[in-house]
Amino acid sequence: MNFIFLAAALVSSSTCSGPSGRSGADSEPMPLFENGRSAWVVAVPDAPSKYMSYAASELAGTIEKISGVKLSTVKASEAPRLNVVKLVSDGRDDLYDEFSVKMKPGAIELWGNTQRGTLFAVYALLREKFDARWYWPGESGEFLRKSSRYDVKSWQKKWRPFFDLREMSICSIWRHRHADTERWFPKVFLNCGIQTPEIREEIDYVRRTSGHHVSLPITMKEREKIFAEHPEWFSLLNGQRDIKGIAGCWSNEGFYNYTVSNLVKRIRDNKAVLANFFVADIVPRCECENCTVDPDKSARWWKFYAKLIEGIRKEIPGMRFAGLPYQEYRAIPGIKVENLDHVDYCQYNRCYYHGLDDPGCAMNARSMKEFRGWAAQAPLGLYGYEFDVFTPAVYLPMWRVFSDEMRIFKQMNLKRVKTEYSVNLHRLANTKKGPGLPRQNIGQLASRLAYYAWAMSAFDPDIDMDGLLDDFCSHVYGAGAEDMKAYHNMMADAWGGMKTHVTYFSNPARGAAARFLPVELEKAARVRLEAAASAAKGDARASSEIALDIGCLDVWAK
Repeated sequence: MNFIFLAAALVSSSTCSGPSGRSGADSEPMPLFENGRSAWVVAVPDAPSKYMSYAASELAGTIEKISGVKLSTVKASEAPRLNVVKLVSDGRDDLYDEFSVKMKPGAIELWGNTQRGTLFAVYALLREKFDARWYWPGESGEFLRKSSRYDVKSWQKKWRPFFDLREMSICSIWRHRHADTERWFPKVFLNCGIQTPEIREEIDYVRRTSGHHVSLPITMKEREKIFAEHPEWFSLLNGQRDIKGIAGCWSNEGFYNYTVSNLVKRIRDNKAVLANFFVADIVPRCECENCTVDPDKSARWWKFYAKLIEGIRKEIPGMRFAGLPYQEYRAIPGIKVENLDHVDYCQYNRCYYHGLDDPGCAMNARSMKEFRGWAAQAPLGLYGYEFDVFTPAVYLPMWRVFSDEMRIFKQMNLKRVKTEYSVNLHRLANTKKGPGLPRQNIGQLASRLAYYAWAMSAFDPDIDMDGLLDDFCSHVYGAGAEDMKAYHNMMADAWGGMKTHVTYFSNPARGAAARFLPVELEKAARVRLEAAASAAKGDARASSEIALDIGCLDVWAK
């Protein structure tokens, strides 16, 4: 398939003149590609941004893998009348996405309200019309079907994801950066979470900044210097100012000014349009008389955050903010929380086995009462910890949990959904410290189906999860698909049928293994896995994926 993109920055006008001169290129609709040839071009603006150029390269590269056609790029002003794929963006800076694909013989238009919306339209076209899939990050997660001809027929579809902001937050890796993972995010329609500076320049995303930045320095060298000059900025702990008190003294004007200055710089450095800051993580709070005058610990934080926002807006008028109900300030405060786009409720207090409204799960009833109670304070968002439930990394058959929660979050009208995403694909490689990990110990691979299901249900909370499982199995397991679907379903049945509860983070998986994987289930699971392996024999890729799932079952069984 030869899409020829109109990109002045990429291709000179002499290069661009070629495709329009091909036989029939401007006189009648042609197949998009046929037997390694194409008369089509792809049009981007005459002076395309790096974002639009990236969208063009993603379309070109994928179509070349599918068809073998070498794609070209031309300026929009030099495009022929027919046989053109147009990449179009309104160029807005919205905190939500709209995008569309419009097709008719001789013309395809890929439109987005933002430039990331146009990139989403590229991936939507490739998914809908060319059966392209990206189930997990990296080349191993890409599934493309070869094709020798594609005839463009009339068809159109528009998307407006229900949740404005959708993010899987990279964790467990230095600086929260991993290129393959970050490039995977837009392929599953996530619009936040890119951290690598070079990738930020290529892929348009919602420019947020957030973190535990209401804090004095974490590094001792920097902290000692500040403590020597301003011990009063540090938290009062056990009757004295303590260098370990990096949460700071919220009633001290010097600490307040220091924090406002740091946060303003962070917003500007990140060119952020939305910020969400919170206090230093898991450290004691100041015990001085002024900081503790209000007995409502949650209200203490929200008052100080409001004051910080006021100070920041003096420097950056109109800056938008979100909040994070977390730790002691997860409790609903006795004051009104104002001037926030939304709050991301940290739902680490839920049970990960059962549905959020399961009448038999008192743990989730308590969690949801508090979560829903926050709706009186501000529009709601989710900060989830679903994948943090067990350690070490194990296979998590949680897609039904996600289907349930996204359906409920839609009813609650959440603006944002986010979960933590522990990244360790880089640990496949051998290093000087030792050999790489086997694939079944790589969480991104062991739970590849669950991670994909979370992303796609964040994109579409009404998604048919059984259909998603069908789709995954048919692409990944080849002739073993039927048995693998049965295997995954029996494991999901066992997960949802647990009589106990599990919550918070990093529970030892061995503690749940006997209840989750009794002998009878393990035997039945191995029968299905062996049948799938037999059916897929001769298909190296499918066999490798089934072997991975056998290894994941072994991890639970041990």
